[in-house]
Amino acid sequence: MNVHWIYLGQVAQAVRDQDLLTEVTAHHKETLTHIKWIKTRMKEAGPQALTVED
Repeated sequence: MNVHWIYLGQVAQAVRDQDLLTEVTAHHKETLTHIKWIKTRMKEAGPQALTVED
């Protein structure tokens, strides 16, 4: 998903569409925030999922 925003941003720059570039930049930042949140949640849940009693 993150890659899509990068590609779309490159297209916006190439065609010099400032409105599209502004929109892509905002959504890309939001996507990065979501990715950070997901990674944090995965790290928190990971040890719990890997713990097993004999």
